[in-house]
Amino acid sequence: MSTEEFDYENTKNEEEELSFAEELENYPPTPENTDKIKKPFPMWFNSALTAFITCFVILTAYTFIVLPNIRPSAVISYSKGEEKTDTGESVTNLNAVFEKNIQSIVRISGKTDYRSFFGISSQTSSGSGMIISENGYILTSYSLIGSNGEASVIIGKDTYTAKLVGQDISKDIAIIKIDASGLSPVTLGNSDNVKIGDTVIAIADILGGDIGASVTKGIICGVNNGVSLSNGNSVNLLQTDAAGAQASGGCLADESGNVIGMLTSSISANTDKIIFAIPSNDILSIAESIINTGLAPSGLTIGIKGADAEHGVTVESVLEDSPAQKSGIKKGDLILKVDGNIVKSVSEINKIRDTHKKGDTIILTVYRDGEIMDISIKL
Repeated sequence: MSTEEFDYENTKNEEEELSFAEELENYPPTPENTDKIKKPFPMWFNSALTAFITCFVILTAYTFIVLPNIRPSAVISYSKGEEKTDTGESVTNLNAVFEKNIQSIVRISGKTDYRSFFGISSQTSSGSGMIISENGYILTSYSLIGSNGEASVIIGKDTYTAKLVGQDISKDIAIIKIDASGLSPVTLGNSDNVKIGDTVIAIADILGGDIGASVTKGIICGVNNGVSLSNGNSVNLLQTDAAGAQASGGCLADESGNVIGMLTSSISANTDKIIFAIPSNDILSIAESIINTGLAPSGLTIGIKGADAEHGVTVESVLEDSPAQKSGIKKGDLILKVDGNIVKSVSEINKIRDTHKKGDTIILTVYRDGEIMDISIKL
């Protein structure tokens, strides 16, 4: 090999000798050559960085994975009779709701005659009503109407004789009419938005006379959709602790003063601390039908008892000699649609039914034994 050729081994040895020579020059360490040495991160810094990264990963996973799947407790706790004292908000809302509705709450009384062993006797029922139009239509409890279809209505110091326009006995609803104009009607709210635990205010003319209407505050204790009655009809109900006995016909309002229900004492509970109210959305459809036609749509019946299901309504039982039985509806059928509309609750079926009149045909789309079929029912 010629001397001009590259000598790799000799070159490598020379580089190692130069590196060793540089290290000897920097020894022993001095302040000047110490700065030239690359120092590793201290142990405490490495530990802190590792702890920070670990906490960040855990908190991120908890925030985006664990928290969204935590559900609130289904138990609602409250103290009956206690009032918030830290602010005046509760009292102010109570006064505002009362002032908004007091001009629309009236006193109702009806006289019922019945025959007994001693002859004809009379019994007077008293309660409240709500003005629903400026020209004299009033919503009240059917149980307050006299046997002659009349009732006395007291508004302020004036007394009127009201005539029954129409009624829905199963829901304890009656619409009466007085000869008056320029009245102050209530504002009906959306009862579908009501939830358990909501604050509500009940206004009713319980004692009458010079005492007038009273107001109580409470919460919604229960929302019951599709409560089946013995006659095959079903009703939607709101439960509240905001009123006592003799509250039939009074209004149940939300914190904005909108009426979300009418109090009724015709449906009793095991405790006198719970009272029921007919939801405002049910009242609206019935009132409009009565005022326009004189008939309540809910006088119609299909004749089934159902339970809300994930994909429809399950038929739990079919009443004897009912339109449903005559049309072939069976226990265990799953109702998917009514008149082509998807339904997932008994209340939705009732709302569609209430748009019909006697003699109409309603079409139920049901699932049975792996098949989907349409069944026509004459109301």
